[in-house]
Amino acid sequence: MSEDVNKNEPWVFMSQNLQFIGDMMPQSKAIGARFTEVTKARAASILPWNEKLLGDKENGIMASGAVVTLIDQTCGTACIAALDKPVTMATLDLRVDHMRAGRKGHDIRANAHCYRVTRSIAFVRAFAYDGDSDDDIISAAQACFMINSDTPMGGVKNA
Repeated sequence: MSEDVNKNEPWVFMSQNLQFIGDMMPQSKAIGARFTEVTKARAASILPWNEKLLGDKENGIMASGAVVTLIDQTCGTACIAALDKPVTMATLDLRVDHMRAGRKGHDIRANAHCYRVTRSIAFVRAFAYDGDSDDDIISAAQACFMINSDTPMGGVKNA
């Protein structure tokens, strides 16, 4: 990452470089997920419907692992966007309640909000949807992430 990242809060850089943020996450890139918005302590993403990611081919239902990956990556991004400097994160706990299967042919979108940050832990909630309305919830998640304040984004450990 460039020096400019450290001059602003991470979310400012992230909001201007959505493709770059997604490309930094191998799992997101592998399943075709894209970030659509990053603001202070919030992130939104989309997973286009893809036959290669179906868990139930007969009914056209996206595999739950792909949905969990989308949620996890979106939650982590929201946590980074809540901080005042870009550092690495690690998922400590992620609980996903699947309320129903996504509908055939529908993209899955996720929204996450990091609502509390301590010195070493960030707490986040997220929802996944399969429609344009916030009433189209398919999954709800609660997670916490470890903040690795010694390792900035880019992987060079602070001395």
